[in-house]
Amino acid sequence: MVILFLIGSGLTGEVLGRTGVKPLAQGVILWTIVSAASAVALIIDDVNQQENE
Repeated sequence: MVILFLIGSGLTGEVLGRTGVKPLAQGVILWTIVSAASAVALIIDDVNQQENE
């Protein structure tokens, strides 16, 4: 999965080595937070729609 991400984003080992792991870790953390918030919003919307039926 990580390899597919690196290929898609155009990152190489050299570029990742120059920038460090911190920006990549921050991106992964942000992606996780946004994904979780989206999932919660969808679940809440689904529950509200089922209550209105």
